[in-house]
Amino acid sequence: MKRPRKQKNAMSISHEMSPKLEAKLKDDINKALMVKGSGRGRDKLDVKVPGLARVEHKVTKNKSYSVTLETLKKMRNGCEVSEVPFLNVQFINEEGRVIEDCILTSKQVLLEYIEMGTRLRNDEHQEVVIKKKNEVQ
Repeated sequence: MKRPRKQKNAMSISHEMSPKLEAKLKDDINKALMVKGSGRGRDKLDVKVPGLARVEHKVTKNKSYSVTLETLKKMRNGCEVSEVPFLNVQFINEEGRVIEDCILTSKQVLLEYIEMGTRLRNDEHQEVVIKKKNEVQ
């Protein structure tokens, strides 16, 4: 069922859903905090895990979302030295239901994630080999 056409000065479904979806994002991330007045105060971006990450949250009912250099700079500048910036883009339908939810981050974060996963997999593999050797003896 489609929503009725919005009146002048009425909030778009994206603006209406954004605070609710930001709160859900915070609840989904362990030890995350909402950043009150994130665009106005000293703290930037919408959700933070102190010392680890900051997340800029965007909601759109459109079929695309444009990531600008300005947004990326805002994300980088909004983080403390030890924090990694992420961009959460949620695509919603006319009823405000999330139909796609993605996280964007830098290439460096991706490379570090892959390296960490590879190390963990290698460590697990070595543990299995050692365990099998001990079983054989």
